[in-house]
Amino acid sequence: MKAWQKAAFFILGALALWFITMTLQSFAHAGPDRANIFQIPLFLIVLAFFGLAHVLRGRHWLVLATLLPIVQLGTYVLYETGISIETNIRIDLLLIYPAILFTAWYAVQRDDFGKGEEN
Repeated sequence: MKAWQKAAFFILGALALWFITMTLQSFAHAGPDRANIFQIPLFLIVLAFFGLAHVLRGRHWLVLATLLPIVQLGTYVLYETGISIETNIRIDLLLIYPAILFTAWYAVQRDDFGKGEEN
Protein backbone atom coordinates (compact mmCIF):
# COMPACT_ATOMS: atom_id res chain seq x y z
CA MET A 1 0.00 0.00 0.00
CA LYS A 2 1.32 3.40 -0.95
CA ALA A 3 1.57 6.28 1.53
CA TRP A 4 -1.34 8.19 0.01
CA GLN A 5 -3.51 5.06 0.18
CA LYS A 6 -2.69 4.64 3.86
CA ALA A 7 -3.52 8.28 4.57
CA ALA A 8 -6.77 8.02 2.61
CA PHE A 9 -7.71 4.83 4.49
CA PHE A 10 -7.11 6.50 7.85
CA ILE A 11 -9.03 9.66 6.94
CA LEU A 12 -11.98 7.77 5.46
CA GLY A 13 -12.05 5.41 8.44
CA ALA A 14 -12.05 8.27 10.93
CA LEU A 15 -14.80 10.06 9.00
CA ALA A 16 -16.89 6.89 8.83
CA LEU A 17 -16.56 6.34 12.58
CA TRP A 18 -17.47 9.96 13.25
CA PHE A 19 -20.52 9.67 10.99
CA ILE A 20 -21.66 6.43 12.67
CA THR A 21 -21.24 7.97 16.12
CA MET A 22 -23.14 11.14 15.19
CA THR A 23 -25.94 9.07 13.65
CA LEU A 24 -26.20 6.84 16.71
CA GLN A 25 -26.16 9.85 19.03
CA SER A 26 -29.06 11.37 17.14
CA PHE A 27 -31.05 8.27 18.06
CA ALA A 28 -29.90 8.33 21.69
CA HIS A 29 -32.63 7.71 24.18
CA ALA A 30 -33.54 9.69 27.24
CA GLY A 31 -33.37 7.98 30.55
CA PRO A 32 -31.02 5.53 32.18
CA ASP A 33 -28.20 3.78 30.39
CA ARG A 34 -28.13 0.08 29.79
CA ALA A 35 -26.89 -1.71 32.90
CA ASN A 36 -23.12 -1.81 33.39
CA ILE A 37 -23.25 -5.59 33.50
CA PHE A 38 -23.91 -5.38 29.73
CA GLN A 39 -22.07 -2.18 28.79
CA ILE A 40 -18.67 -2.97 30.31
CA PRO A 41 -18.30 -6.36 28.58
CA LEU A 42 -19.36 -4.80 25.26
CA PHE A 43 -16.75 -2.07 25.73
CA LEU A 44 -14.05 -4.61 26.54
CA ILE A 45 -15.03 -6.82 23.60
CA VAL A 46 -14.68 -3.88 21.21
CA LEU A 47 -11.18 -3.28 22.58
CA ALA A 48 -10.29 -6.99 22.54
CA PHE A 49 -10.92 -7.24 18.80
CA PHE A 50 -7.76 -5.19 18.28
CA GLY A 51 -5.69 -7.82 20.07
CA LEU A 52 -7.40 -10.61 18.16
CA ALA A 53 -6.71 -8.85 14.86
CA HIS A 54 -3.06 -8.58 15.85
CA VAL A 55 -2.90 -12.31 16.59
CA LEU A 56 -4.65 -13.22 13.32
CA ARG A 57 -2.51 -10.84 11.28
CA GLY A 58 0.18 -13.41 10.50
CA ARG A 59 -2.20 -16.31 10.00
CA HIS A 60 -3.83 -17.48 6.81
CA TRP A 61 -7.37 -16.87 7.97
CA LEU A 62 -8.23 -14.15 5.47
CA VAL A 63 -12.00 -14.44 5.84
CA LEU A 64 -11.89 -14.24 9.62
CA ALA A 65 -9.41 -11.35 9.60
CA THR A 66 -11.57 -9.50 7.09
CA LEU A 67 -14.81 -10.07 8.99
CA LEU A 68 -13.28 -9.03 12.31
CA PRO A 69 -13.63 -5.25 11.77
CA ILE A 70 -17.24 -5.73 10.65
CA VAL A 71 -18.12 -7.71 13.78
CA GLN A 72 -16.22 -5.18 15.91
CA LEU A 73 -18.20 -2.33 14.38
CA GLY A 74 -21.45 -4.19 15.06
CA THR A 75 -20.42 -4.69 18.69
CA TYR A 76 -19.59 -0.99 18.91
CA VAL A 77 -23.04 -0.06 17.56
CA LEU A 78 -24.63 -2.31 20.20
CA TYR A 79 -22.48 -0.65 22.88
CA GLU A 80 -23.31 2.84 21.62
CA THR A 81 -27.07 2.24 21.67
CA GLY A 82 -26.90 1.61 25.42
CA ILE A 83 -25.72 5.12 26.22
CA SER A 84 -28.33 7.76 26.99
CA ILE A 85 -28.22 11.48 26.26
CA GLU A 86 -27.70 12.39 29.93
CA THR A 87 -24.47 10.39 30.31
CA ASN A 88 -23.06 10.96 26.86
CA ILE A 89 -19.50 11.77 27.97
CA ARG A 90 -17.37 10.47 25.14
CA ILE A 91 -14.07 9.78 26.88
CA ASP A 92 -14.53 6.11 25.91
CA LEU A 93 -14.12 7.01 22.24
CA LEU A 94 -10.46 7.82 22.90
CA LEU A 95 -9.95 4.07 23.25
CA ILE A 96 -12.65 2.74 20.94
CA TYR A 97 -11.83 4.74 17.78
CA PRO A 98 -8.16 3.72 17.63
CA ALA A 99 -9.07 0.09 18.38
CA ILE A 100 -11.56 0.01 15.49
CA LEU A 101 -9.20 1.81 13.08
CA PHE A 102 -6.24 -0.43 13.91
CA THR A 103 -8.34 -3.57 13.60
CA ALA A 104 -9.42 -2.49 10.13
CA TRP A 105 -5.83 -1.52 9.39
CA TYR A 106 -4.60 -5.01 10.26
CA ALA A 107 -7.26 -6.50 8.00
CA VAL A 108 -6.11 -4.53 4.95
CA GLN A 109 -2.39 -4.86 5.69
CA ARG A 110 -2.41 -8.57 5.03
CA ASP A 111 -0.24 -9.69 2.14
CA ASP A 112 -3.07 -11.53 0.40
CA PHE A 113 -5.76 -8.85 0.90
CA GLY A 114 -7.28 -7.66 -2.34
CA LYS A 115 -5.41 -10.14 -4.52
CA GLY A 116 -7.69 -12.26 -6.59
CA GLU A 117 -7.03 -15.21 -8.82
CA GLU A 118 -5.13 -14.11 -11.89
CA ASN A 119 -6.14 -15.77 -15.12
